[in-house]
Formats: sequence, structure tokens, C-alpha cells
Amino acid sequence: LEGDLERARVTIRRAAALAPASKAAYNWALIAIRMGRPEEAREALSSLDPDRGAMRGISRYWMRQIEASHHLGDHERELEQIEELERRYPDERSIFFYKVRALSALGYVESLRAAFAAEDVSRYPPEVVAVRYRNAAIDLHAHGHHEAARECARIGVDWIDSRTTAANRPSAFEAGFSLRARQQLQYQRGRLLEVLGARQEALAIYADLYEQTPDAWFLRAHMGVVHASLGHISEAMQTDRWLQTLNVPYRSGDVTSWRAGIAARLGDLERGVALLEQSRQEGMSWGELHALFHLDESMGEYEAFSGSMSPKG
Repeated sequence: LEGDLERARVTIRRAAALAPASKAAYNWALIAIRMGRPEEAREALSSLDPDRGAMRGISRYWMRQIEASHHLGDHERELEQIEELERRYPDERSIFFYKVRALSALGYVESLRAAFAAEDVSRYPPEVVAVRYRNAAIDLHAHGHHEAARECARIGVDWIDSRTTAANRPSAFEAGFSLRARQQLQYQRGRLLEVLGARQEALAIYADLYEQTPDAWFLRAHMGVVHASLGHISEAMQTDRWLQTLNVPYRSGDVTSWRAGIAARLGDLERGVALLEQSRQEGMSWGELHALFHLDESMGEYEAFSGSMSPKG
């Protein structure tokens, strides 16, 4: 439906009504979460049985339950669902992410440290662990645990610095771009440095990576956001104009969300929220916006932003 999530939601909800307990109900839950409607996602999932029918043996059923609980702020229940996912599917690689996010939201710093120190973390590529440090730092910050977020970012930077000899192989992330594993580590280092307020150093990392991988357009977008935060108005607006000319298939919402970040960092919060709303209309997932530190830091106390990011149902 060409990025029109509301039309897609209505269509899929009708399909679920016509075929109760079918995969249509799961698809309804999936799009409800993307649109910031976690209560509705729970409603959809309540018609499904994880031990029978369409969801039998499907780990994604539990992932959607976990995501709904997270976005509703029901984090203790979220942890219980993560435990159930791990019990049923111990090899599911997303468990690490879900644990990190839930523990960070709750501010359970010691449990978070234990999760990173666990022996089975070694099975993940270094760039995956680096992203999890970023996830932890951002969720800690978003839930008001600011000093813990900075400490996590410091630990993450040190961890990355101890693994700069990562193999020059394709990264496990950013499919479609040419970032290698070592470059991905440096990108995550830059994002953690932003949490620490070391924006000039982060900007230098993004600029170096963009020079190496000019197809990774999000690096230039990120540079624009950092320029804005440093008061480099000309550079930030130049990036904003460039983003308006960019045509990234199926990612127009992503592009607009970076423009929102630039506006917010320049202090134009009203325009930042308007662009965020536009990005969601263009198909940007509501949940993905929660993972952008610069949005939370620049607009976290702005009432219109809080309202925009609150669950809608």
C-alpha cells in the first residue's frame, strides 16, 4: 500500500475479522506495533494460541507480545515474556536485544552488566554487541536513567576500542550498504560518543565513514544532525536540502525522520514534530523513532513530541 500504514492496518484488521485465529491476526498485530498501537496489538494477539494453529512453533508471536509490552511501559511483564521466548526458543538471536532493552527501561544496571558479561554473548559478532551497547545507552537515557546511560556508553566505547581488529567482512547490519564489520563498529562508537556529548569526535567518525562508503546515505544524514547540534547552521541546512532531493525506495519515512532530527537539533521543535508525523505517514515505524537518541535528547521534554510518541491505542 505504498507506505500508507493506516490503509494497511484497516485492510489487515478486516482480514483478521474474516479469518479469526489465522496469520492475518498476527499481521494485524505487527502493523499495529509499527503504528504505535500496542494495546491494539495485544488485542490481535489475544485471538491466537502460540501452541496451536498458525502460531505453533513461531517465535515471532512472542516477539510481538514483548514489543507490545515494551511500548505500553509494562516492563515486568515484558521480562516474563522474554523468559518465555528464551524457554521455548533458546537459540533465538533476538533474545539478547530484548533483554537489553527491557533491563535498560527498568534501570536494572547490575542485571544489564550481567547480560553483557554472559558467556553466550560471545556467539554474536562484535558489531552486534556494539549495537546492543547503543540500544542499552539510548533506552537508559529515554527512561530517565541519564547517568547510567553515560556509564553504559563509556563501557561500550571501551569495549569497541578493544575490538578494533574485527575482521574486514560484511557487517551483520545495514543490508544494502557497503559498511564492513570494522566500519560498523566505528559507527556505533560514534553513536555512543553522542550519548557522552562528544559530538565533534562523533562527527569526525561519520565523515570518515561516509568518505569510505558514499552509498550509506544515512551517514551524511547523521552528520547533518550533529552539525545542527554543534550550531553549524549552514552545514545542517545544506544536509536538509540534500535530503529533500533524496529518493530512497521504500525509505522515504526514514529520510524525513532525519530531517526531523536536524530541525529538532536546530531548536525548531514544532517543525521537528511535524516532520516526525510526516515520516510516520510515509511508513516510518513508530518503534524505530524511539531508538534515535538525538530526538529524545532534543525534544524529550517537549509536550507535542511526548504526545506524538505516546501509544495511540
